Amino acid sequence: MKKVLLITSLCAVGRAGMYPQILAFSRAGVQACPLPSVLLSTHTGGLGTPAKAVLTSTVADALEHYLSLGIKFDALLTGYLPEPTLADAILSFVERGGADIYVCDPVMADGGKFYGGMGEAQAAALRKLAASAHAITPNTTEAAILLGRDPSSEQDAAELARSLAADGRAAIVTGGGDAEHIKVAVAEGAAVGELTAPRVEGKFIGTGDSFAAEFTLALLDGCGAVDAARRAVDAVSTAVGLAKLSTDDWRLGMPTEGVHIDR
Repeated sequence: MKKVLLITSLCAVGRAGMYPQILAFSRAGVQACPLPSVLLSTHTGGLGTPAKAVLTSTVADALEHYLSLGIKFDALLTGYLPEPTLADAILSFVERGGADIYVCDPVMADGGKFYGGMGEAQAAALRKLAASAHAITPNTTEAAILLGRDPSSEQDAAELARSLAADGRAAIVTGGGDAEHIKVAVAEGAAVGELTAPRVEGKFIGTGDSFAAEFTLALLDGCGAVDAARRAVDAVSTAVGLAKLSTDDWRLGMPTEGVHIDR
C-alpha cells in the first residue's frame, strides 16, 4: 500500500486542513500518515478564534525519526505551516530522500492578502520549499506572493503558473476565472494549459486542501500535471455540489464522509 505523509493543520471541528485530505487518500486506498503542524479546535474561517497547539519541534523530530528508521514515503504533501522555521526541517527531509514526490501547497493567503498570523517570514520559507517541490498548488494570491508581486493587484493565473514553473517544477494555480467559471492554470515545462469548472455560489471550506490531496493522488497514479489537475478539479467540483445540497452549516466544511467520489 502506498503511503503519503501529510504536514498541515489538523482541525477537530470543521472539514479543513488535513481532515479532507485523510478522507481523500483513504477513499483511494492510500495510507494517509498525519503529522500536524498545528492542532486547532476549529479552522479559522468564521468559527471564532480557535484554541491551538503549534507542533513545529514535534514535526521536525518526527521527520528525523522517519529518516533514522529508513522509512520512505511515496509522497509528501505540505500545507499550512504556522512557523517558518519548520520549512528547514521539511527541506532537509526532502533533500535526504524522505519522499519520492513532494507537493507543496503554500497555504498563506487568499483574496489579495495574507491570512491572519501569516506574513513575509512565512512567504520566504514557502519560497524555499516551492523551489524543492515537484509540484506546487497555490491560489492566485499565493502565486503572486511567491513571485514577489503585489497580491492585491489583478493577476492572470496562466502567466503566474508559467513564471512559477520556469525552473522545472509543475505549477498549478487556482482561483482565476470569471463570474460563471473557475479557472485553473497548469504549467509543466514549457507547456501551459487552462482548465475550467462551473462556479457555484456560496462559501466552501477546504476546497484548496482537497484539491492538493486529489492532485497528489493522481500523481501517484502516474498522471502528468494536466491530467492530475483535471482529476482534482472534477473531484472538488463533486464535493462542492454535495455541499451545496447539504443543510449543514457551511462553516463546518464539505460533508463528503461515506461518499464515493469518482476519479
